Amino acid sequence: MESAINNEYINSYSERFTVKIMDNYFQNKSFIDGEGILNLTEIRQINLFVIKNLMVNWTKESENLKSAYFNYESPEVKNALQDFLNILSQNILIGAKAFKPLLKKAVSDTMILLLSPYNYFSLELLSIGSPITLAELSNRRKFIKINNSLYESFIKKIEFLEVDNIQIKEAKQYFDQVCEEISFSPEEMDDYVSFFTKILPFEIEKVYSDVEDGQLNDTFESEVEATSSGEEKTTIHERFFEEKETLADTLKNESSDSLLSFHQNQKIESIKKNISIHQKFKFVKELFDNNDDYFSEVIEHLDNCNTRDEAQEFLKEKFLDTEKWQLENDTVNDFMSVFNKKFVD
Repeated sequence: MESAINNEYINSYSERFTVKIMDNYFQNKSFIDGEGILNLTEIRQINLFVIKNLMVNWTKESENLKSAYFNYESPEVKNALQDFLNILSQNILIGAKAFKPLLKKAVSDTMILLLSPYNYFSLELLSIGSPITLAELSNRRKFIKINNSLYESFIKKIEFLEVDNIQIKEAKQYFDQVCEEISFSPEEMDDYVSFFTKILPFEIEKVYSDVEDGQLNDTFESEVEATSSGEEKTTIHERFFEEKETLADTLKNESSDSLLSFHQNQKIESIKKNISIHQKFKFVKELFDNNDDYFSEVIEHLDNCNTRDEAQEFLKEKFLDTEKWQLENDTVNDFMSVFNKKFVD
């Protein structure tokens, strides 16, 4: 089980947010033009993604204009088509029905880009399709403003490698390399969350859920129920540092456990190597004040600790005794799960 973006909540929120924006804008209007799109919301990223989605759909439609009877590679035809597209771009006019899916996708994409940039860029590569060209990657860069340093680093790597037509799998490998190589701190989200909430209450606690067999669990609701029922809370020390059964005892006493359960408790040699890229972004954002260097420093120190007691004392001094980390935080639980695998007895 691993913490992941709750797509169900994001889709639901995007739908409701879109309806509110649409109701406000189209109350006295039948159409929206290019200028209206660029000034539609206070979050520029949403507005730009609407334009991007429009351009992507438009490009696909323009391909359907081509006929088997003419030479579309002719310079004169190419220039004429480009002039035609330029003129059209100055005359954008979209009715409410056609505009709604563009806006909903823009809202959803903005949320994912803000909350999980790794997920967004991975999906972006898939949406381009194979082969992915440097030209297409560069065309899309002007629409990305939030967490854009990650995308810029990826493009620079492709330029450095002097490759153009690449398959999705290969592009994804290059992107993963960039994520491992650069020091990247996700953008602060407080101002964006505040704007979303002005339009429609945004529950950040619902964004991340545990995923198992494709099912999303609403962890925020379960926490609320536990609190309201008066369930006694335990400290982080009690939850993670109290003396526990050994792995052998656990397997002996719970013989019905699956092989998967065994691996989930198996000792790892390195915390750093067992934190996924998605987890890293989440840990940096929520536990290390968006400071990638500080995160790396802490992980390196923990990996170099010789004993569990040594690592435990370090965490207690830096985070637990100062109450920077709270047990009720799912992200803390995720981090401590990886920690415990490193120091399995």
